[in-house]
Amino acid sequence: MPLNLKGIAIEKEEADWKRVAHRLSNEVLAPSAARIDREALFPTENIKALGEAGLMALTVSKEKGGPGGTVKSLALVIEELAQGCASTAMCYTMHMSGLLVIASLVEGRQIETFLQPVIDGECLNSFAMSEPGSGNRLWHMDSYAKRDGDDYIID
Repeated sequence: MPLNLKGIAIEKEEADWKRVAHRLSNEVLAPSAARIDREALFPTENIKALGEAGLMALTVSKEKGGPGGTVKSLALVIEELAQGCASTAMCYTMHMSGLLVIASLVEGRQIETFLQPVIDGECLNSFAMSEPGSGNRLWHMDSYAKRDGDDYIID
């Protein structure tokens, strides 16, 4: 098992994902990072590039159609992305936090409905953690969804 420069043992696939993220960080993310922060922009083009590189569904299992990356792969990728653009790395982290939950729960036809658009790079998700009074205690959320015809009302 090879070691990276920080002495962490990493598998070949983990190292491959780290290299992909390193290249994107230098070539795509870093050149726009200052402008994104200065102008308070959402890093749309950077997120698109991550999708094109196959990073947006990194931890989705191979059985569910993803690349099957490990949580360690994810940590290595986020670290590399943050070197180029912290804002992009944070958006990616929030996306992957939500994806970990979705990917662990879907089965059967739900995979096609909820997971495939992420795997195809068509969907960005997040993990809502900003409900007043809940802090970082996700189990204290009080919001609920009520069906209203074809729509849902979030309260």
